[in-house]
Amino acid sequence: MRIPLDRVRGGAYLMLRDDCDTDTIFPARHMTTISRSGLAGFAFEALRADPASCFNDPRRRGSPFLIVGRNFGCGSSREHAVWALADLGVRVIVGRGFADIFAQNALENGIATVVLTAGNIEMLAGAAERYMELDFDLSKKVLTVVDGPHVPFEIAEASRAQLLAGRDSIYDTLSQEREINHIEKYYLKQFPWMQVNTY
Repeated sequence: MRIPLDRVRGGAYLMLRDDCDTDTIFPARHMTTISRSGLAGFAFEALRADPASCFNDPRRRGSPFLIVGRNFGCGSSREHAVWALADLGVRVIVGRGFADIFAQNALENGIATVVLTAGNIEMLAGAAERYMELDFDLSKKVLTVVDGPHVPFEIAEASRAQLLAGRDSIYDTLSQEREINHIEKYYLKQFPWMQVNTY
């Protein structure tokens, strides 16, 4: 089970360039652990070499939002990229679009990915640059600049339910264990040649 995601309020990091790949998010040379903690320090490591990077801004530390461009998370399928963002405190990523595997990895780790139009991204980024807080309401499917405009968004109902409940696909599968065992027994009775012997 993950931490359920419903309402999130806070500041935002900005990473607006298109085609930001997973190596930029989390460099491959740090893939030496399967622990999900302690990875935040490696997130966007190359960008942090610039003292002016928003990831070095103490006023943004712990921000739950990340505003991105198009095709965010492209490249490899490494889940470490999502783990690093979660360890950084990110709960919602808003952008023009996401690589499919990255978006699925984010969902499985309790991070919402929200696709918005270029105009809405520009508006939210402008607010974030001025350190205005954002408010995310998954139940109502609305993203709001606190004391400012609000933007409705779409999300697949199955993904929304999974985030609200704090579930992942493994949990959902294991919750059906009784039914899975029943089907396996049925098939083995009908097709005994499918039995796999283990030694």
